[in-house]
Amino acid sequence: MKILLPLLCAVLLLGDTNSSADLDANSTNKDKNSSAEQNLSAPKFQVIKPIIPPDDFTSQLFSLPSNAKVITQIIVRYSDENGAIQEKIIDINRSVDWRDDFMLSARAKPALSKILDVSVTSNDPNLEQNGGISMPKPYFTPRLDLPLETIKFDDKLQFVIKNHSLEIITKDEIKSLDTNKSKFAKIELFRDEMKLSQAGFMVNVGGFYDINITRDEGFYSLEISGESNASFENFANGYIIKLK
Repeated sequence: MKILLPLLCAVLLLGDTNSSADLDANSTNKDKNSSAEQNLSAPKFQVIKPIIPPDDFTSQLFSLPSNAKVITQIIVRYSDENGAIQEKIIDINRSVDWRDDFMLSARAKPALSKILDVSVTSNDPNLEQNGGISMPKPYFTPRLDLPLETIKFDDKLQFVIKNHSLEIITKDEIKSLDTNKSKFAKIELFRDEMKLSQAGFMVNVGGFYDINITRDEGFYSLEISGESNASFENFANGYIIKLK
């Protein structure tokens, strides 16, 4: 009986030790599970770098290889406000000299001047005596043919584009003229010297599409295209092309 009592005590102590160890293990596992759940539920933050827009486009100079003879098209690829890539095709179909330099440039559209209403009043003294009688003042808007765009090629040649008319400001004399082609006019003018051998302006305003200048020996030619056939007139500062 004395021997069994210490043995029973040892068994009870061993059981308490195992229970304590189990509790500690369960507590540790719960802590790990709780930490894992917190890690899973914690929001993940992503650093987004700000998008810096490119600089404003002003101009771009480029050249062509030696086998270039005709520019048929210019294809402009751009991204819209959503970032999608779009494409704009511009038809040219003009002969070129590959030795020339070519340039794409941005140009702000000219703002049309505001036309103010002009009121018409009467100087009739009878109306001034009758202060109680008032008459409405009629208004009219004068029609002014304002320039839509002005292009200066050099000090001796300028173009003023208006609605369905194009003024060629120059003192150079006419060598030949052809306005019989459909939607196209070609004018040759005398001049001994010209800095550029060729130049072109895409205007797309006032009913005109483009103006091309080509230098030759002792003269140069102007090729002007528009939305309809054209007529030719002289005026004080040069010549006028009018669309019919």
